[in-house]
Amino acid sequence: VEPEGIVIVRFSGSPEDAISYLRMFLADPRLGRRVNLLELDLHDVPTYLGRERSTDQPRGGMNEVQELRRMLLSMTDSITEVIVVGGENYREPAMVDNGLFYAVMAGRTTWSSRAVPALKTWLKGVDYGRAAIFTNFGIKPGSVEAEDLENHIAVVAAPAHPDTEKTLGRMQSWSHLVRLRASWDLFMKQDSSLKYLILLDDDTFPFTDTFEAVLRECMDPNALEWGGALELVR
Repeated sequence: VEPEGIVIVRFSGSPEDAISYLRMFLADPRLGRRVNLLELDLHDVPTYLGRERSTDQPRGGMNEVQELRRMLLSMTDSITEVIVVGGENYREPAMVDNGLFYAVMAGRTTWSSRAVPALKTWLKGVDYGRAAIFTNFGIKPGSVEAEDLENHIAVVAAPAHPDTEKTLGRMQSWSHLVRLRASWDLFMKQDSSLKYLILLDDDTFPFTDTFEAVLRECMDPNALEWGGALELVR
């Protein structure tokens, strides 16, 4: 960008997401050094940024957007204007039902590098009984792995007698079908509010606050459907 040019950054999304971006500009002044005008085009859409669920923290709205806008203009010399459009038509999105169950596959060798980051980030926003960590090794009470789990449940999906199992790889946590059957038997069968089963690896970070709303638009919870990206049923 030429020194005499004007740099305009346009953002389109929900007020809640706009709040997150404005806070980033306030936290790191370097982000706004080459920006002259910031335009926020706000719509009635679900938030894209996952957050921990908390009844003590109200969801952000237009009042907070305007307050952060004033703070940003007063703290930076390069940004001369922050334009907010579309906010008058915004409505807070309705909270969706908590109808997802997450069956997360985790292994011993990658526990600290993959399972622990998942447990400390997006899984903190998942209610108890709405997720389980499926492993093929035992987790003893009081162990480091047990402490990592905090309030979540671990399911050991492995044959009781592995030496006699001819297809060992198909009878443990790696198997989609094993996790599907165990999730149904242990959790979903007795809880009719659980509508969707999500099979994922421990290095996957879903947007838990919008996941169910997206699924309801394309998959009927009353129909038997299997969806995935480049994944064969195993």
